Amino acid sequence: MEGSKILIILKDAKLRAKISDILVMGKYLVEFTDNGKKAMELIRNLPVDLIICGMDLYGIDGFGVLRMVNKFIDTVSISVVMIVKGDDQYAIRRLMEIGADGYLNDDFDDAELLNQVEARLRKRRLRYEFFLQQQFQQKSHTGIDNGLFWLDAMRETLVPRIFKKKQIIFYRGEPCIGIYYVLSGKIKTFIADSSGHVLITELYYAGEYFGFQDFISGSHSSNTAMVIDDAQVVVIPLGMINKLVQEHPEVTNFFAKKLAKVAHEKDDQTLELAHAPVRARVSRSIVRLAKKESNIPDNTRLTLPRNDLANVIGIASETLSRILSDFTKEGLIEKDGNDIILKKVERLKKVHN
Repeated sequence: MEGSKILIILKDAKLRAKISDILVMGKYLVEFTDNGKKAMELIRNLPVDLIICGMDLYGIDGFGVLRMVNKFIDTVSISVVMIVKGDDQYAIRRLMEIGADGYLNDDFDDAELLNQVEARLRKRRLRYEFFLQQQFQQKSHTGIDNGLFWLDAMRETLVPRIFKKKQIIFYRGEPCIGIYYVLSGKIKTFIADSSGHVLITELYYAGEYFGFQDFISGSHSSNTAMVIDDAQVVVIPLGMINKLVQEHPEVTNFFAKKLAKVAHEKDDQTLELAHAPVRARVSRSIVRLAKKESNIPDNTRLTLPRNDLANVIGIASETLSRILSDFTKEGLIEKDGNDIILKKVERLKKVHN
């Protein structure tokens, strides 16, 4: 399946390059190394869908890598295809006993490689979907809310999209195509009028979903979404979510609760925007946004361009700069370029005028 992550572990540089070229042309994401020990570090820290491994490696040999992959619970589900020199029946028998999913002779052709890869990835995905179905049924019997569980499960089967700084993810008025998950980076959603005045409606950090409101209302996108820092974003398509809702209507309770929570938060922000003093709006906003980056201990660092922060609060950049200077003099914050370091969080929460 296009976009699947494949790790090649081979000492033979020429063979490694051959396999890599074939897989890249097949639109797979490829990583490679010639060291078995380094490969295990990569596998534990960088989830992959398939491993193609040779026998003769630096560090740990192919048998060792295969044993290690099948030893740990977080790697045992990864399919492993071994590369064998010639027709070594003894090595093939040992590999299958240890747990290899398949093997290829080192004189394979392009079709053999791609067929082997596609078959293993398809089998892995079917296994994973069966596992998720069992998990969902168990949760249904115990009455646990399944909405977030299934979103996480669907997200893990999808390939993230890579967006560069200031790249638009979607524009206001475009048809809603799904729910989004921020894997890394930072995203802002905003609305703008014909005069160019901008109001940032929300910021989203790694580990957060967005787009619930547009999905639930079945409308077009109500905001424009733009990348602040280079980001990886997973899009869960409408078709997948609608199928989930059709098969498990009880999941609609999760979406209803999510919509109610979003509406409540927007009401609070609107009330604050209309009635809270400017100093209070600034202090509450930087505390709220910093909370998304950490648990709000003192010395938390909020990294956000001043113009974006001003547009979140709904004030002029000059006004924001003046108030931040006042907070600095009062010992509430420190400024480090565009970063704001929160020194006295509890005092910031109590700022009024």
